[in-house]
Amino acid sequence: MEKKFPAWLKKEENYAPPKGQERFIEKSILSLLTRLNTFRSQYKNETPLFFGVSFLLLYEIFTILLISLAQHVFFPAAILALQLCLLCLVNGNKILAILKPPFYAAAFTFFIVLPALLQQGGHGLLLPFKVFVTVLGVTLFSHYVPFYRVTRALGRLKMPPVFILVFDLTISYIGLLGAAALELLIALKLRSLGNGSRKYKSTGGILGTTFLKAHEYGQQTYEAMLCRGFSGQYRHAEKYRFAKRQLIEALIFALTFLLFLYLEGMM
Repeated sequence: MEKKFPAWLKKEENYAPPKGQERFIEKSILSLLTRLNTFRSQYKNETPLFFGVSFLLLYEIFTILLISLAQHVFFPAAILALQLCLLCLVNGNKILAILKPPFYAAAFTFFIVLPALLQQGGHGLLLPFKVFVTVLGVTLFSHYVPFYRVTRALGRLKMPPVFILVFDLTISYIGLLGAAALELLIALKLRSLGNGSRKYKSTGGILGTTFLKAHEYGQQTYEAMLCRGFSGQYRHAEKYRFAKRQLIEALIFALTFLLFLYLEGMM
């Protein structure tokens, strides 16, 4: 005796979920991947440096101070020429990522000083130009110098241990929490089919889970520090030795300051 199946059971199911608004999730995943790749690339592709990181950090702070004190465009333009020479040595795939923050900062400053620019004319353009040169110097510094070497340099410069600890943990946990948030976003994307308003509501859940992860990581770090006997002090086994490189570094500081005085008309 043949068994007859109902007609509805014989129909083929071609379910095609409607397209949902997943641009928020996709852009968030892409943004996190870009930031995480930037962090990880610093550990893989470390650029060998002739000068010490302590000198580069002090020189960056020194040039920022001189640029802020400059009353004319000549000294910031001279620093910009040096930065463009360093930019020519960067891989072409990373030039755009280095130039984006200075352009955004300069554009933001330009809109802020726009009323003064309409009253004073071209004199108001000096501030956006200073901001562009300053931020470009910082992005070049972060490209050539990994974050963990900055922590070592801060220790050699006798910075407060609490400041170094907070800086080091902040940089480390940006990568860890970014990876955790990326996994949550990928899981949300895989579980989201079609239209639905819950995708945007799930953002709060992702933030809450990331916060709980941060608390968990913090507790684990504290316990690991206790087990290793961390006293809050950063000690370095290397002893400071005076070499010819220190003479070159001191000469660079002096020449930069003399150039600033000359271009500002103080000599």
